[in-house]
Amino acid sequence: MQKIAIIGAGACGIMTAINAKWKNPKLDIVIFEANEELAKKLLVSGNGKCNISNAMLCEEDYFGEDTSLVAHLISKFSFKDFEYFCKKLSIYLQIKQNNKVYPSSNEARNVLWLLNKELEKLEIKISFSCKITDIKLEQNQHFALKSFEKDLGSFEKIVICSGLGAKKSLGGNEDALNFAKTFKLKTNPSYPSLVGIKLDTNYHHKLAGLKVYSKLSLYENKNKIASVKGDVLFTKYGLSGFGILDISQSISYTLMLKKKLVLEIDFLAGYLNEDIQEYSQKNLQKNSKQELENIFLNTSKDLETLDILSVLFGIIPKKLAKECLNILHIDKEKKVSELKQNEIKAIITQLSSWKFYPKETAGFEHAEVSGGGIKISEINIKTLEAKGLKNLFFGGECLDIVGKRGGFNLHFAWGCGFLIAKALSKKV
Repeated sequence: MQKIAIIGAGACGIMTAINAKWKNPKLDIVIFEANEELAKKLLVSGNGKCNISNAMLCEEDYFGEDTSLVAHLISKFSFKDFEYFCKKLSIYLQIKQNNKVYPSSNEARNVLWLLNKELEKLEIKISFSCKITDIKLEQNQHFALKSFEKDLGSFEKIVICSGLGAKKSLGGNEDALNFAKTFKLKTNPSYPSLVGIKLDTNYHHKLAGLKVYSKLSLYENKNKIASVKGDVLFTKYGLSGFGILDISQSISYTLMLKKKLVLEIDFLAGYLNEDIQEYSQKNLQKNSKQELENIFLNTSKDLETLDILSVLFGIIPKKLAKECLNILHIDKEKKVSELKQNEIKAIITQLSSWKFYPKETAGFEHAEVSGGGIKISEINIKTLEAKGLKNLFFGGECLDIVGKRGGFNLHFAWGCGFLIAKALSKKV
């Protein structure tokens, strides 16, 4: 009977164990988990509702030095395959906006309970509060594991899927990266992703709590490198919100390379219509700016007595309006009819292309996932076995692949577990 150790009881580790045991019931599998319970990160996904996967997957939804693994993984483990896996465990799924997939219960705890129930049914052992500190390859090509000074035995095959440094409070660590380096595998530096950003401004704290639907464009040396639409949330440290999280991958990676960035935000992106996806961004910007300009230029008696803030309050949030005028040094009590042409253009330009300068991210603790990790060139993409190291497998977040927000990273973890399980279950 083959003895297999899985390091990390997250999505990848659980999927590996269940599928391997389904395929080969004779396997003796032990999962070692540093936390006191299963899959802590899964519990907080989708704000506890468990954004478990995405129904529309493609390689372009992922980032990394080499994303070729993603295309192979999706071809072998599609959303339909994941849905089939879930049904076998009585986990029923629903597809929501932007193809995000959630359990019908909308509760991560329910999902975890059903996964744990299957682990128990398959008699897969789990050793909690057990941090692996040392892995050594023995002369017989088995692997000896230690937890601090305690010997945990010898195993024929090892799966390392303990994640990276994001969310240290939930057990995030770089043990997998350190083990990879021990075995002389090449890695890329890790960095926070899907994370808020800190700004080099002296006023963002005054806007804390303000949320505005916007278009965000990121520039490096005047070249646009990313563009998204979504909510921008001002915080005491800088910016967050779904729009920021979606563009943070590009921000974090570029900052790691010590390059300067400009983040341009169009706060008028949602001005004409709430469902702005009905409009092309080009027309939206053109129309919203023209309409706003017409309001300012309208010198009818109805507007002559209105001050500039009264007009802006009807278009954008109060705090943002005040800060816009502060930056432009325009008197807040000035009447619309008193505005000069250059002041009108300055207001519209400021609101439609407000420039921010990202200083750093909010760090690993506030990041949903980590980018970087073990180079894909070091891994057999069909089995996820380390090249030149038989029976040593790596999967999930510790690999240099990171997905967009919306269930992509969890699907990658499930898919890695599926591929590894297939390799583990082959009878030798």
